[in-house]
Amino acid sequence: MSNTSNNLSNEELLASNAALKPQVEYLAKQVAQLTKLKMSMVNTPEERDEEEEVPLKANSSNTTRGENHERGATDFKVDIPTFEGKNDPDDFLEWLETVECVFDFKDVPEKKKVKIVALKFLKYASTWWSNLSNQRRRENKAPVKTWLKMRSLLKNKFLPEQYVRDNFARL
Repeated sequence: MSNTSNNLSNEELLASNAALKPQVEYLAKQVAQLTKLKMSMVNTPEERDEEEEVPLKANSSNTTRGENHERGATDFKVDIPTFEGKNDPDDFLEWLETVECVFDFKDVPEKKKVKIVALKFLKYASTWWSNLSNQRRRENKAPVKTWLKMRSLLKNKFLPEQYVRDNFARL
């Protein structure tokens, strides 16, 4: 091969690296945000309330699609991972952080969050959610409609109090 083809290859490599730099910066910001979010994953007083008013953005579906198109110019495929409800608080917190990041990235409307997350439950988590929904219906309680309430119920079920106490003590 000639020296010219090596130079072209190096130029392509430099262009490729330049294109990756904004993605690396974005990922670094996401890691920082996830770390901050993980540190704040203890139950807050607002989450204990039965229903909390959550301000909604007044976005039409066209506006949201337009924003997603602008944000997704690099065409990332981002999806919420499944959750089985295993007895591992670290896995649960990591899953919860991922859900929050996906909601933020995709600008998911508040009214869809509960349904989307419920679709991602498998095995024990799916059974637990189904039983909880049926129990609330039998007790004439309102169905869970907000992500804030669902997140609170999930934390109460899958995040042991001792785990929260131990991690809070480490801070």
